[in-house]
Amino acid sequence: MFFDGTGNNRFNDTPKLKHSNVARLFLTHPESDDELGKYAIYVPGLGTPYPEIGEHDYSTMGLGVASGGDARLVKARADFDKLVAKAKARAKNPSQPIRMINLALFGFSRGAALARAFAIRIAKDCRQGAGGWTYQGHPIRLYFMGLFDTVASAGVPASAKTYDHSPLVRIGTYVISPLAGIGLSVTSKDGHYEWAKDLRIPAMVEQCVHYIAAHEVRDSFPLDSVRDGKHYPANVHEVIYPGVHSDVGGGYAPGEQTRALKDEDKLSQVPLLHMYRAARAAGVPLSALDILGPGIKGAFAVSSKTAALFDSYMSRAKASGPVEKATSDHLFQMYIARSYLSKLTNDEKAQARVAAAEQVLTETHNNDLVPNVRKELAIITADGNAVNEATASAETKRLDGGKLSLREETLARAYEDVSLIVGEAEQRDRLLDFFDYLVHDSVAGFAKDFSKLQNWRMVYFGQVAYEPANDWSLSGPASPL
Repeated sequence: MFFDGTGNNRFNDTPKLKHSNVARLFLTHPESDDELGKYAIYVPGLGTPYPEIGEHDYSTMGLGVASGGDARLVKARADFDKLVAKAKARAKNPSQPIRMINLALFGFSRGAALARAFAIRIAKDCRQGAGGWTYQGHPIRLYFMGLFDTVASAGVPASAKTYDHSPLVRIGTYVISPLAGIGLSVTSKDGHYEWAKDLRIPAMVEQCVHYIAAHEVRDSFPLDSVRDGKHYPANVHEVIYPGVHSDVGGGYAPGEQTRALKDEDKLSQVPLLHMYRAARAAGVPLSALDILGPGIKGAFAVSSKTAALFDSYMSRAKASGPVEKATSDHLFQMYIARSYLSKLTNDEKAQARVAAAEQVLTETHNNDLVPNVRKELAIITADGNAVNEATASAETKRLDGGKLSLREETLARAYEDVSLIVGEAEQRDRLLDFFDYLVHDSVAGFAKDFSKLQNWRMVYFGQVAYEPANDWSLSGPASPL
């Protein structure tokens, strides 16, 4: 079962080469076949057309507050139960028993949240016995979940806190607890309404793989980690990938923001290929790429340039430790690169790529994105300048003896770093090329809240809300130079 991301719809996106990684994975699954007992169910992303549930056009409410989430879950469950009912009907013939119901789930963004909610609903109706789990009296395995950067934001999202400027409203909707030195929130505006109330991975799931976006900072895209509090359940594996939300889950058009002028150049191709391999290794019946048509096979290609830049970046970043620490490692690299790049946006090379990007967008039928290219580049430059100011401010606070949060310490470290000035030119150029050609600026492309590139997004670890700006636990005392 494949739950696409917010605003993602394979029917409309595939011809424009901006279909998400979930859509691409779906296209490798064999067509549903009663004889083989293999089925694939695709669920269009929230805010996009889904005529089967009465949504015939794109929806602001679906895009903004996840309206239509429960309807998708109900429809997905009905489709699943129909397949089970068909199998039960065939099982009346003793030669066609139901030996096992094998279920795998995929999702991106709010689609990942839907996949998790679906797993919880299925798990509640399953029974565990000595021989394993059963559903409607038949053995079942929920053997694999492949998730890209889970975001709930169902109902009033966490970003509502950035819309509220009244001190009274802000105090009433956000409370800081000093427990263990970590910023925890108690809020009615955390984006976990109704179907998204609890997104913890059920125990019956055999393996859950979750890829999260290290450089996503938007308030409207708070991360729901698969970690529960301070600990990971034994059945989950979480990996942090560089890039913003859709650099991990897919969905950008070639040339958008002048990044990745070819489909195979996209940074999202790397986690796509990794997830494809993980799913196949777990037994998900995705077809081998070499037997697929050129369009589907080509959608999994990774250019040699992107592979080399990815490997070089990962070697440099050396991100490690828990999500909080690894995020700091990744954002540190972004801060120093974006500060440097903000001075280069009007050079001849940059302007030539603008023209090339506009041509690519036109050729791929993404004409609606062409007017945004120069506008978003101007915002990207401003974002880089804002990062410069934020790093200087954090360093000033350090020199004045103030205690720094993890976010501020990361900014201060970036201010002090001189590796792009005195280091090897080849290493500098690889880092700059990585951010300039592969990593998008999601803040520049999303002017619906007050997110800033130098800020960090909220993270939810099960029922625990983590606010990086108030995390002092991984930050040492101030050490003025």
